[in-house]
Amino acid sequence: MAKLFLFFPSALYLLAQVSNEVSGASTGVMIGGYSVGLLFFAFWIWMLVDCAKRNFDQKTLWIVLLLVLGWIGAIAYFFAVKRKAGKVATPQAA
Repeated sequence: MAKLFLFFPSALYLLAQVSNEVSGASTGVMIGGYSVGLLFFAFWIWMLVDCAKRNFDQKTLWIVLLLVLGWIGAIAYFFAVKRKAGKVATPQAA
């Protein structure tokens, strides 16, 4: 059940409706869940578009990983490709 909440924050709302306990607290959880879910979705779309536009060797692999893993793949892509590509190599002192 915990994995369901990781991938679908709006599942908290569904759980609240099933148990018929939609109160002020669960409405706050629902709004918070939707907000976090929307942020993760926007981040995922941003990384997917960046991957599609970027020209690099393992483009197909990363697109498949982004589509299969969702926001977890987006975080991995951000640290493995996007952030690394943004850094400029500094010369080493001899």
